[in-house]
Amino acid sequence: MKGRSAGKVKEIALKRSVLKELSSVLCKDIQKPQVGIDASGCILDDENSLLTSVATMEGLTDTFVISTINRALNNLYIQEASPIGITMSLTLRYGASEQEIKKLMRVISEECTKHGIPVLGGETTRSRSACEHILTIQALGTKKLSRNIKTDLTGLQIVMAGNAGMAGTIQIYEKESEKLRTRFSERFLHGINPMKQQLSVREQRKIAGDVICAHDVSEGGIFTALWEMGEYLNCGMRITLPNLLLSQETIELSEFFDINPYLLFSLGCSIYVTADGGGLVDRFTQEGIRAAVIGTLTGDSDRILDNEEEIRYLEPFKGDEMYKL
Repeated sequence: MKGRSAGKVKEIALKRSVLKELSSVLCKDIQKPQVGIDASGCILDDENSLLTSVATMEGLTDTFVISTINRALNNLYIQEASPIGITMSLTLRYGASEQEIKKLMRVISEECTKHGIPVLGGETTRSRSACEHILTIQALGTKKLSRNIKTDLTGLQIVMAGNAGMAGTIQIYEKESEKLRTRFSERFLHGINPMKQQLSVREQRKIAGDVICAHDVSEGGIFTALWEMGEYLNCGMRITLPNLLLSQETIELSEFFDINPYLLFSLGCSIYVTADGGGLVDRFTQEGIRAAVIGTLTGDSDRILDNEEEIRYLEPFKGDEMYKL
């Protein structure tokens, strides 16, 4: 399918042609890039490290700007890093006016203000070949050096916080609103708007506290995030498919366009490994955040999706469903 070429590269290409080529220039003080860890960097001193993450997206709406910033910052938040600020590179589509530039910069400034961080610098250029604006955000942050991951993982529980597919649902709504109004009422579609304020995992990570492992869900959806967690931990897992969290809006839009909501862009959602899944779910619930225990880690390499009537298996990232549209 033509749309599959858009977005981030498939995992097999990432490992073979990106991460493998970078390994020769790493030193011992570097936290190297790897599948399942989207923010990496260097050790500053005996207690602190400097982390950086990068996100690139394209679009014409305010939401694509907000999504790009949150995508980069979520990679820091999920590792309990404190953001210092961002740098940006904005490539404007052909024919973009100065008013468009002002609007985009205003959205960037407002979103950074929400997170309490400055724009440290950047570059703005025009392109004769770009059909949409292309925004790259690099987020910088510091974190305390952490302990090693617990080695005995078998039986630990996986907790999901927040609904999967929110960012993709917003993107679909903004791009296909006319089609959606032929099927759904304005009242129903209005339920998508609050999702725009729920794309950060900062509060989720604070509530989770001391967990074995944490990962934010982004491009490729909840299925991809679970696979990446398994790669990072080098373990298997058994996921109870009906326990995965989706909003009714995401379910309905996915059925309308015949796409898989579990492979849909999912900012604002995060997953955690803990020995006390029920306790973590209770803490999220008390703070008004939807959460559920969705599975357990296993000692083998199988990553199973249990749907009661059938068994399926997780696969590496192959593309996000939103690019089908």
